[in-house]
Amino acid sequence: MPSSSAVISVYISWYKNDVLVTEMNQSRKILPTMLFCDDSWFAKVYASDGVVSSDTVSSNLVTICKTNTPPSWQDVPLIELTLLEDSEPVLFSMAGLITDEEQALSQLTLESDSVDVSGLIGASFVNGHFLSLSTLVENYFTPADSVIHISVWADDGYNGFDTTRLNITIDPVNDVPEITDIPSPVVLEDSFYVFHINSVDYSDPDNDDCSLIIKDGDYYTLLGDTIQPGLSYTGTLNVPFSISDGELSANDTLHITVAEDISTLTPFDLVYPFNDTTIVLTRNNFLDTLYFAWNQSLDPDGGEVDYRRELTGDLPEFIGVVPTEEYSNLNMYKVPYHHLEHYMHEADVEIISGTWTIVATNGEVDIYAQNGPFTLTIDGSKLNVNDSDPIPETFALHANYPNPFNPSTTISYDLPGRAQVTLDIYDILGKQIKTLVNQSQNAGNKIAVWDGTNEFSRPVSAGVYLYQIQAGDFIQTRKMLLLK
Repeated sequence: MPSSSAVISVYISWYKNDVLVTEMNQSRKILPTMLFCDDSWFAKVYASDGVVSSDTVSSNLVTICKTNTPPSWQDVPLIELTLLEDSEPVLFSMAGLITDEEQALSQLTLESDSVDVSGLIGASFVNGHFLSLSTLVENYFTPADSVIHISVWADDGYNGFDTTRLNITIDPVNDVPEITDIPSPVVLEDSFYVFHINSVDYSDPDNDDCSLIIKDGDYYTLLGDTIQPGLSYTGTLNVPFSISDGELSANDTLHITVAEDISTLTPFDLVYPFNDTTIVLTRNNFLDTLYFAWNQSLDPDGGEVDYRRELTGDLPEFIGVVPTEEYSNLNMYKVPYHHLEHYMHEADVEIISGTWTIVATNGEVDIYAQNGPFTLTIDGSKLNVNDSDPIPETFALHANYPNPFNPSTTISYDLPGRAQVTLDIYDILGKQIKTLVNQSQNAGNKIAVWDGTNEFSRPVSAGVYLYQIQAGDFIQTRKMLLLK
């Protein structure tokens, strides 16, 4: 570092047609008498304090009487730039990609499209020759063999300009899985809880396969996916876990309430459908019924044990909408296949999946089926092989489901051919309450829903009601019970 008292000298050397002109040394300008057309001149300059010298800097090359040469993008091969998915603005220097015989880079004006034609990338030049690029669409990356185009141009201010098109790719970046809901299980002391990935509602922005990692903690031991509270422990277990896509993880905590065993309900198991069952809906089994069954749990004190179901994944949206009591003392419930197909068809989905399990309670403590939850998949894709519905062989009016019911029930019927159909609701005295269907219908399996209201959409009282179909010459009547 030179001292403040050091004298700094500037040394200038001039070159004409790449030959040193010694008589011009230290001159700050070229005399007009030395200028001739087609001669090219440039200077080399450095500074020195007598001890240390700076780097030598060359000036622009100036050709006398020369026609202006426009700037030129060095775009052979094509200029390719890469961004990462969800990038903040990234600066790319264009200094090595543009040349001009007369003008320095700082004398050129560089501009670009502000956005590509698809609105995926934003672009602008900053600080002269730096191109700023940023992604505009969250979680977007370019597919294989695909690029995004941005046009850029350079202007030397003397009617000389050049333009080129940049090829830009956005590389994918792995995103962290997102946990959206965690169960809050209650188990009895000296029992256990099975925790697996289907117990957690989560999503992965990249649709990666994810795994559940349960971590060690206080007052419990781990055996695979089984969490065993300490002997005679009661209270809340805080179990840290993570959902990992193999590279990134989302962390959270499962809170398990370990309750004192005040009733010692007997353990019970899920029976049917078996774990990992896939049920394929077809034209042949369209009118069958899906049964959920489990063993009974007993209260040693002789109290009544009720059951409620817990569903995850897609199942609450499609099986959950089928009417059912929240609690029941029966150890089974059923869902007609055609109900599942009806709701799946309305939602325009072919396959649904999730888990199911049963919780038993005596009003004081709940226990889960010890072998649950079970995974269940419903595949309705085979029903869409033909656009037409299955054609029944005979007219039929089926039993409504559920029955008894509150507040609504579904009535299904079969038409072997096109017919004028009326479907009416009557009270037990024969008074007409409501018309559900009054139209000409094509052949097929049909469904109608009664919501327990009259023609004026007012709720009717509890009791026995009749529903009657007339389709051509076919007439049939059935009973149903509305509860309140």
